[in-house]
Amino acid sequence: MREKKGLLHFLKVDNIIDHLTDFIESKVEVFKMELKEEIAALMSKAIVTVLLGLTASFFLFFLNIAIGYYLGYLLENIFYGFLIVSLFYLIVFIIFFLLRNQLGLRELIEKKLNELLKIKSK
Repeated sequence: MREKKGLLHFLKVDNIIDHLTDFIESKVEVFKMELKEEIAALMSKAIVTVLLGLTASFFLFFLNIAIGYYLGYLLENIFYGFLIVSLFYLIVFIIFFLLRNQLGLRELIEKKLNELLKIKSK
């Protein structure tokens, strides 16, 4: 055993192994830090997108209520105002449903998600 230890010391293999181990540990730490940065960037984009979507949804919600009341005022019946707004959204839904394959919405969403989740290659 002592001869083997002396041979490894003579060839300085133990130093090479130590340096290689340190190098691998350093690479792992760098990868962890880059991964954390990437996750933080994705989360910040997601949070901003959710906040913008939520704000736009509230705006659209209250705008539709205002349009429903306004149309109801013009027609002298609130029910008809909201019925017209609801029918408008039903028509939009039917159009999107019938044209869902031709519009390519699924492909567009998949493309945008892939761009968002794509890990930068260095």
